[in-house]
Amino acid sequence: MTPRRSREVATGRPRHLVRGVAALVAVGLSLLATGLVAVQPVLATGNKLRIDPAVQTVPQAGTFTAHIVQHADVPTSGAAATITFDPTLLQITSVSRGTGYAAASIFTGASAAAITAANTTGSLAGVAAAFLPPDSVPAGDADFLDVTFRAIGCGTATIGLPTGPNDAGLLDGQAATYGNPLPVSTAGGTVTTCVAASPSPSPSGSPSPSPSPSPSASPTPGGTPRPTLTPPPLPAGDSLRIEPYDSNAGTDTTFTIHIVQHTDVPTSGAAATIAFDPTLLQIVSVSRGTAYAASAIFTGAGAPALTAANTTGRLIGVAAAFLPPDSVPAGDADFLDVTFKAVGCGTAPLGLPTGGPDAALLDGRPGSYGNPLPVSTVGGSVATCQVGVPTPSPTPSPTPSPSATPAPSATPVPLLTPPPLPAGDSIRLEPYYSGVIPNGGFTVRVVQHVDVPSSGITVSIVFDPSIIHVVSITRSSAYAAAPIYAGASDAAIAAANSSGKLNQVAAAFLPPGNVPAGEADFISVEFKAVACGQTDLTLPNVSTDSAILDGRPATYGIPLPIQTVKGVVRVCDPEATPTPPPTPSPTATPAPTAARVTTVAPNPQGGQTASGGAPAPSLNPGPEPSASPAPTGTSLGAALASPAASPARSSALLNNVALVGLGVVGLVGGFVIVLVIAATMLAGLVLPFVMVSLLRGRQAGRRP
Repeated sequence: MTPRRSREVATGRPRHLVRGVAALVAVGLSLLATGLVAVQPVLATGNKLRIDPAVQTVPQAGTFTAHIVQHADVPTSGAAATITFDPTLLQITSVSRGTGYAAASIFTGASAAAITAANTTGSLAGVAAAFLPPDSVPAGDADFLDVTFRAIGCGTATIGLPTGPNDAGLLDGQAATYGNPLPVSTAGGTVTTCVAASPSPSPSGSPSPSPSPSPSASPTPGGTPRPTLTPPPLPAGDSLRIEPYDSNAGTDTTFTIHIVQHTDVPTSGAAATIAFDPTLLQIVSVSRGTAYAASAIFTGAGAPALTAANTTGRLIGVAAAFLPPDSVPAGDADFLDVTFKAVGCGTAPLGLPTGGPDAALLDGRPGSYGNPLPVSTVGGSVATCQVGVPTPSPTPSPTPSPSATPAPSATPVPLLTPPPLPAGDSIRLEPYYSGVIPNGGFTVRVVQHVDVPSSGITVSIVFDPSIIHVVSITRSSAYAAAPIYAGASDAAIAAANSSGKLNQVAAAFLPPGNVPAGEADFISVEFKAVACGQTDLTLPNVSTDSAILDGRPATYGIPLPIQTVKGVVRVCDPEATPTPPPTPSPTATPAPTAARVTTVAPNPQGGQTASGGAPAPSLNPGPEPSASPAPTGTSLGAALASPAASPARSSALLNNVALVGLGVVGLVGGFVIVLVIAATMLAGLVLPFVMVSLLRGRQAGRRP
């Protein structure tokens, strides 16, 4: 095998492994859904899917939720189920992922069309969810699906989980056997309708995942309110909980729940996903609680997010965070205030899932600022159409408000505040934050700040290529006359859009040319949005990626100690303004001559990075005088885990900068060597002729 082929095999192996395992997962789900693989049932003591609760009663025209819970002896990477029922007694109104699969990358079989068909046939076939490697659901019990039904007739109905080849299934989540089908058994349930005459909304003629409320949903005045549920004890350690634990709401009324954190140490940030039943509740607004009213970062509660949540029943990744050194004191603190409107009658759980992109708390202590803290959650419950609860006039529209409004006493702050400029020489991106409309374009400038003249610069930019792509790179006027300019070709741009790293764009002068001390633009980089999400634009602070060269005569070409400050981009920002459509990305051409260096961003929580699936979103607000790229993972902890560098750390970083080995230094050195060699060759050619002329002159002078 040739060396080139060896390198291709080595670099392609991880990519092929991921693709292969992802394909295995997809194939496993397909087999579960189409019946090509027969998964043999086993005794109930092994892997199992069951209906929980197994027995329920519901009033006439009432709604209820059946949870499909898995029990597995090993971690699982996917699950599938077919739900059977009597369509003359029950109709499905919605199907959502349970907490165990809330962050699953794949979810299929629960569309509005599938539900409509099921309400005719009495069978919702092949609802499936799955993760991509290496994510999995731990062994034990886990909520797979939450299925909400409406009673439309009177009698006792069986809710079944068939075990045929295209019905129930579980996929292995262990590393060595990831995606392989597991043997599984099932246990169904029963529901008895019309148990008691209880007022409830008239059933809809054609159910859909988000039915509209009926004006006839008001309870009779003579009804009896349900007893208030007793909240469970507060978990030990750090936690997020819903206050009040149990709420009653009248018909078409609004009410507010508070998400309260309890911590043993100060915190610098928090995040939560709120799960609810969209057939009973709709979110009206989400605002920061008093503890986070002045936080520099607040995201996930925009109008598009609320609109999506009112369809899916899940408001994902609402997050708030401070910049160093600010924090929330230890103890209880109000994180979020969520206002709902009751649009249907029944009892709805309010959940705070604890999956990867969901609940989170960040450390606020100086030595560990931004590190994720272990967190547990306690949900809540609300009963709507309750007697004795005032029924005010409904709000003009249950649609979410355009933006969350902090408490009146809070001082509004921008979404992302630029960090202060580091002391000394630095490279940063301007603007620090860019909000972009879907499929829009934007431009960032790479700006240097130096205390002395500079003779050259090198920059690499790391980004998420699943969210944005590089379109073009333009030199600024400060470096327009530099004889050396590399790393900005169409091939380099195409490689960057594949790897997520624009690698070593460099420019340099020959002596004595330089750029004066102070601020100067190096390049302008135009990007275009290709998907919604948030990504960092990181400037890795290592000698091969980021560098500024001294331009003073005595130290010309020597690297200067520098620090870097990244940027942040949010695509599908509701407050973004349209920009002219960007030009098409360059088509792929042969790879650039410079070797590509792919920086793998670590994830403090041990999960996948943002480029592995979706993220949520990275929210790192911190100033980044650092010696390594900031994490690009989508979890709140990964995004905020890089606090400001201390002076001691910065000094150590500066001392570790290599004096030679930069791409620009090599280019300058190469040019100087070429000039020296050329001068030497020229001297070698001219000197003999000069010597001959001198000798002839002397001989002529000696003649009589």
